[in-house]
Amino acid sequence: MKLFKTIKNDPKKRSVAIGMLAALILIAIIASCIIASISRKASEGTGGDSGSVETPDTEGSIAVFNPTDDTQSIQPENTEANNSEETLTPIDVSGINGLNYVSLGDGTCSVDGIGTCTLTQIELPTYSPSGDKVVKLGDGAFSNCKTIVKISIPASVRTIGTGVFRGCTALSEINVSGDNPVYCSVDGVLFSKDKSVLICAPMNISVTSYLLSTEVKAIAAFAFEEGSKITGLLYEGNVNDFQKIEILEGNDYFKKISITLNYVPE
Repeated sequence: MKLFKTIKNDPKKRSVAIGMLAALILIAIIASCIIASISRKASEGTGGDSGSVETPDTEGSIAVFNPTDDTQSIQPENTEANNSEETLTPIDVSGINGLNYVSLGDGTCSVDGIGTCTLTQIELPTYSPSGDKVVKLGDGAFSNCKTIVKISIPASVRTIGTGVFRGCTALSEINVSGDNPVYCSVDGVLFSKDKSVLICAPMNISVTSYLLSTEVKAIAAFAFEEGSKITGLLYEGNVNDFQKIEILEGNDYFKKISITLNYVPE
């Protein structure tokens, strides 16, 4: 307090004090400017934009931070190729729940029974639920099933056992994939691929008079059963041709059907 009174009462000392205060203020201003300049230069040296990275607008491009330039977007050499996914053909392993599948131990299987399946129209799968390829229908697989109306056989099936559809009184149609190399179907009737063997004429087929081609050389076991809707055969050949047809077991009814020989289709 004494010092302030002395400066106040002494004009010379007051002048010196004011000068020193002004000098200190000037020094502070200069120091502030120097610090600001240093900070600005440092900021410019590191990119001046806080190192922010913008997301590129183009899908598939890559945002790259550059310390000296603005944010850049670099396109891959082949964006389409990088984004594309390899297309794989899915394996249908859905199967049909309820059917009896029996593994053959080599990645394939046989359908050996209707099991608990209650479908009236069955489209047999190429693969079982466990992934085995369906290549066979076992002997009597669907025998005495009274509910099946239609059934479709895939290209994968290579063997159809004896009497697979025996006693299927409601069965009206059997269809085989056109890609199957062993079997085929004509108007709902099951044949070997070359049509030389008639394997099964469904019991509930929609016709009563069936046209039998001279291509047929054999009637498979249980192909024609008692109770079939077919009551007559229209045969394109003569009696000698007909007598050459091999008729296997279980076709007593076939021998009872009336036959029209030398039939000429309209």
